[in-house]
Amino acid sequence: DAIKLAFSRLDSTNSTVHPGMREALSAPVRWAPDASLPKPAPDTILLSLREAYLLPAEKGSLAVEWDHDLPNVGSWKKGDRIAWKFAAAGNGVCEIGLRMANDMDSNVAQVWIDGLRAATAQLPNTHGWQNFQDHPIGNFMLAEGRHVIEVGQADDHDRFINLQYAWVRPSAAAATACAEDE
Repeated sequence: DAIKLAFSRLDSTNSTVHPGMREALSAPVRWAPDASLPKPAPDTILLSLREAYLLPAEKGSLAVEWDHDLPNVGSWKKGDRIAWKFAAAGNGVCEIGLRMANDMDSNVAQVWIDGLRAATAQLPNTHGWQNFQDHPIGNFMLAEGRHVIEVGQADDHDRFINLQYAWVRPSAAAATACAEDE
């Protein structure tokens, strides 16, 4: 009763729905459903931008670029990261890779798995910012259950990749060792 009384005394004359918020919440989805992504091979987990967490650095500029059939993340600055949560179905070695475009010969990515720096990977030049190609980052031993993968820029260039999605899939290759605690 005390809680009901307290709420009944709240003045709500200034509480109105902002028209921009109403529009934003009722607007159609800005990109096609994840069904627009390629159908993955069995046991492959596609990590789409819809499921990603953008983690811009203090002065970062990481952004989703909407003006493409399949949006991508671009405008990276050093320290920017993107992260995904996913669940591994079982224990074993998994390949982690990126669907990315790059117009530079010297871009390097850092990959963290569950807070550990797992890899530093030289990224290929795909010869165009919209020439997307699959690029494996490494093979990692993962335990069954929840994990977090983060990808960020490890070089000092002003430009980094455009990223459409990442993947995790079982691999018969040997695991790449994690480098160090983050």
